[in-house]
Amino acid sequence: MVLDEAVLDAAVAVVGELGADDVNLSAVARAAGVTTGAVYSRYENRQEILVDVWQKRAAGVIREVIGLGVRTTQGDSTAATQAAQLLTVRDRRAFAGIALLIAAPRVDELQESVLPQVHSWFDDGPDGTAARASLPMISFMLGAIAFDAARSAPIRDWDRPLSWGARGAIPPPVDTERPTHEICSLI
Repeated sequence: MVLDEAVLDAAVAVVGELGADDVNLSAVARAAGVTTGAVYSRYENRQEILVDVWQKRAAGVIREVIGLGVRTTQGDSTAATQAAQLLTVRDRRAFAGIALLIAAPRVDELQESVLPQVHSWFDDGPDGTAARASLPMISFMLGAIAFDAARSAPIRDWDRPLSWGARGAIPPPVDTERPTHEICSLI
């Protein structure tokens, strides 16, 4: 249904912009250009829409980031480039997914749906051990997406920092006395 998709897309944008804690159904309705009643006819509360955003929009993107992190740490040279492309697209689903991951431990409904799914990604299949070993790289990639989501952060070339993560190298020290835009240019 077109209205359901519009509401869900608006919810993704609102979660990505405000974070999971500040989402309310009125904000989603405004973003979708519909009445609050239209949103309440589909979702009983904020938690239901957050779970729907995770299941229908964000989980796949976050799973892709985790997969790229695993492949990058296993020496797949194309994975770092693919991750860089994903990071620079500024996909709202990725921002929403990160916000939901952050909120999951304290929102019961998210804790019941998000955390078991993410844990299964690290436990199932032949990549489970590799995924667990890749947690530092995956954390870096998710943090990079979150940092890049900040309105003032410029789009950067992510190939170099991703290659550092793939090699397990430590980036060069950054002078914290410099303005942020100068620090970003160093990376």
